[in-house]
Amino acid sequence: MFTICRLTLERLPFLRIAAILMDSSAYCASKGTLLVYVQYVHLTVTGLVVCVEFLCAVPIVFKTGDQLFALTCKLLACFGLPTSQLVGFCSDGGSEFRGTNVGLINRLKGWLLNLGHKAMISVHCVAHRAALVMKDSSDAEDPAVCSSWLR
Repeated sequence: MFTICRLTLERLPFLRIAAILMDSSAYCASKGTLLVYVQYVHLTVTGLVVCVEFLCAVPIVFKTGDQLFALTCKLLACFGLPTSQLVGFCSDGGSEFRGTNVGLINRLKGWLLNLGHKAMISVHCVAHRAALVMKDSSDAEDPAVCSSWLR
């Protein structure tokens, strides 16, 4: 279960582990907004709590894996999040994020390994995957096919 926490920027450099969550939206063919969140584990008096915090919204134009990598490096530096604490990444399934050769995730993983940090885990956002499944199931012509997918 996730808790919405009030994160102060002063706390970011002291996180033991953190994950970056990114979601992009396009309002025309070449322009959009990149929403950036950080997920981390916070120690409270009642125990460990997984928190998710909104960091920023960044206007983007012509997003590519290389552009997103440069932007991610700038954001990590801007918010003071140590690269050694970055253990996870979550995004939609776009090729600019998940592309095998030039996607942001592979660039980040390689960069972190070259810096001598532990491997980063990447996840395709469950909400985006569910939306794709629902779209695919609504496109099916035979209702029996849809019901078999849901079993």
